[in-house]
Amino acid sequence: MATSNGRKPKVPRRPKGSAFVTEDTVKLPLWGGDLADPNVEWVEVKQKVTYGDEQRMANKVIDSMKMDADSLESDGGMDRIKIKLDAAMDGPYAILTWGVDWNLVDGDNDHVEFTMDAILALDPPWAREIERVLEDHITTVEGKDEPATEVETKTGLAATVVSAES
Repeated sequence: MATSNGRKPKVPRRPKGSAFVTEDTVKLPLWGGDLADPNVEWVEVKQKVTYGDEQRMANKVIDSMKMDADSLESDGGMDRIKIKLDAAMDGPYAILTWGVDWNLVDGDNDHVEFTMDAILALDPPWAREIERVLEDHITTVEGKDEPATEVETKTGLAATVVSAES
């Protein structure tokens, strides 16, 4: 089938594997640590997020959307749509959406449950480090068609995949 300009439409390649995301997770060491070290801090994240996860994350970041009545015109009026983004929540929602658990402790050395309140209470350098390793993980995952048994981060560190079936 050709488009109106006579060219064949570009069709994306079918991804390998199932159409559905598995519940596999990956433990990512923080601060360049080694998961073999029992004292290393880590965050456990989903190997891959679902379509629903992506949509919920996008909806959390959009604070409001306003559309003028003229915006529905077919003559390009869509430029009058105003979207207000809550960019400050982009990082926390990404951590919450991708994240599953961590081994972080508070000042009394008590484990802190993985929640949005805990994410928002992080010391900023810790939040940035979690965002960094998460971004490395996402970049790695998006570049692969098949789930990996080992994920190499941009820093060259290996992260272990924890299978939901294990």
